[in-house]
Amino acid sequence: MNINVEKIKKICVIQLQPFGDVFLTTSYFGALKKRFPHAEIVFLTKAPYHKVLRDHPLIDRIISIPKKSGFAYGIQRIQTWIQMFTERFDIVIDQQYMLSSQQLCLASCAKYRVGYVRERRNIPLAYNVKVGPKEGTDMIYSATAKFDIVEPLGIALELYELFLSIAPQEQTKIDNWIANELNNRPFVLFSPGSTAVYKKWGAQGFATVADHFASREMTPVFIWGPGEEADVESVRSLMKEKSIVALPTTIPEGVALLKRAKLFVTNDGGINHLAIPAKVPTIAMFGNTFPGNWSPAGTFNTHHHFYNPSRDKDDPLWGINPADVIALGDSLL
Repeated sequence: MNINVEKIKKICVIQLQPFGDVFLTTSYFGALKKRFPHAEIVFLTKAPYHKVLRDHPLIDRIISIPKKSGFAYGIQRIQTWIQMFTERFDIVIDQQYMLSSQQLCLASCAKYRVGYVRERRNIPLAYNVKVGPKEGTDMIYSATAKFDIVEPLGIALELYELFLSIAPQEQTKIDNWIANELNNRPFVLFSPGSTAVYKKWGAQGFATVADHFASREMTPVFIWGPGEEADVESVRSLMKEKSIVALPTTIPEGVALLKRAKLFVTNDGGINHLAIPAKVPTIAMFGNTFPGNWSPAGTFNTHHHFYNPSRDKDDPLWGINPADVIALGDSLL
């Protein structure tokens, strides 16, 4: 596609939700900046998902749609359509591929409206730059696969990083907690919880691995999110060694804690992606979820995973031996 780069002054990327996809969509923003160095890059998302974009060095402005319901929601949608039109974007990239995001793309009347063409319904004329499915995409980490949508704009896949802002006071809060609760001892961080039952590796597996690192004089610390407290207590009840439950954290505070850990052991989930900017050696357990799209391993050398596609459905450890997890953890340390 022949694009006059000098005439591109304003670009909007749409990813309305959820946290993980909003975070991973920023993978190509460095390449987008290089391709269109004079353009303002705007990210359109919903609240509260905009929080993972705070102070992002490659985003010039965030449009965050507040959470509404009922009549107020309808009014808000119309207001957002009007804003998309009045912004006069040159390029709109619909990363979301929902009916609502297609409507926003169409309302913008941007010269270049980029979006996916899939089996699901497309709004006629929503996109004039259409990106079809590619073979092998299910084998590529999701953040890397997102480069496909900007390929028609003359942007090729390149090495990238994922960024999440941690304010000085947030890191200080975590460092003070580590000093007070751990006496600054080295620790291994565990995240055994998940809102999806099928993503939970067996509690006994986490307990065995945690006990091993406790015996190596590295304190097991358990991080948790809303609704995951019971998962943490289930693991701790099976342990022989002492462990500590982390303080409640926001997303940036959680990444600040990850930065200080010697090793991170987790289930498949959003926190596995958030470990990327923390640059902490990470081991993730994959159960029914195929790791092709969702594991950073192979893209980021800090990340590793276990996956057993021939597992016994009645085996809570999915045929993954805790001894193998321990051996990998030891080698990473």
